[in-house]
Amino acid sequence: DNTFYFKVIWESNSFPNSSNSCGNGACQSVYRGCLCTINVVEGMIFSSLPSEKSLLEQAHIGAIDPNVLGGYNQDQNGNIVVWHKSGGYDKDTIFQVNYRGRQTFLKNMYSTIEIVGATGMKFRNSPSYMNLAYRLPRDAAYETDAVLENYFRSPSAAPFLAKLMIQRFGISNPSPNFVLNVAIAFRDGTYSNPDPQGDDFGDGRYGSMEAMIAAIILDPEARSAVLDADPTNGSLVEPLLKFIRFMRAMEFQTNEESGERIRLINLQGKIGQETHSMPNVFSFFLPGYSSPGLIKSASLTAPEAQVLSGPKVISFLNGIISLVDLGLNHCFAGLGEEAVQWCDGLESYYDTSGDDVSYGKLTFQ
Repeated sequence: DNTFYFKVIWESNSFPNSSNSCGNGACQSVYRGCLCTINVVEGMIFSSLPSEKSLLEQAHIGAIDPNVLGGYNQDQNGNIVVWHKSGGYDKDTIFQVNYRGRQTFLKNMYSTIEIVGATGMKFRNSPSYMNLAYRLPRDAAYETDAVLENYFRSPSAAPFLAKLMIQRFGISNPSPNFVLNVAIAFRDGTYSNPDPQGDDFGDGRYGSMEAMIAAIILDPEARSAVLDADPTNGSLVEPLLKFIRFMRAMEFQTNEESGERIRLINLQGKIGQETHSMPNVFSFFLPGYSSPGLIKSASLTAPEAQVLSGPKVISFLNGIISLVDLGLNHCFAGLGEEAVQWCDGLESYYDTSGDDVSYGKLTFQ
């Protein structure tokens, strides 16, 4: 016995519960549920060649490559390869089909759990890699790998990742067609080069990042100059990236005090972002965040706005002003390390033209 609970999907949504007297008396009523006797029923699904759609919808039990098992005869039927052991369709028949970029083997068999004495109350037998009598770390690793593989190859994975990646490339509200094009590139592992003289992108395998990034950068929506006039196009810039871009644009140069190092201090508390200091595993902001006001009323998203509170915007501006006036240090809400001990006397006591009051300055003329 074990007390591990898991969710199942009952056929016809019919199952023993208190409202139907635990399956009209088929099960014993116990505290907070019903105690039932079950049978494991197995049988053949298809007696003839199914369509690819029907196969993927109804066959849920995986199989080992018949080439490894031996004793099977191969029969090619379009996109489906059928492996027979006895010459006809039975529970031993194995179907081979290309599923999301990989060869998948499926048994021609179903396995259901049926409640004894309760007609029609049954559910698909849940897969398990663990032997409850003899548990092995190997089996746990196999099960974990299968779960992660299922997440990665879920039908919703491609569009979900596509939208997130597009947002990180500067478009917070991509059109459905843009998301679709990127999702297809991720799923198929290839993206056609707009230049007929150039090579296509990707290696043809599911989850190709090369194809996905190419689809984002080269999509007409990402390159259209007309959309620049649309106020809903584009995205806000993350405060940390904005500060770094400003330093690069203004040709920030370190001095001997800092050497090769540039340290920005307490950015999480000041501007809402700091490297290696995410508040949780979901990063600094949520991809579906809509800031109150016009953006939310228009059903738009602005993920970066989640860290742009009033105090943090003012702190960011103070940090920019301090950088422009004094270089990179901590004085007057600066975002750098402490370079001097007395900020109030900075201009009267220290030589601000020297390198000893900061860790670098902007050199753009």
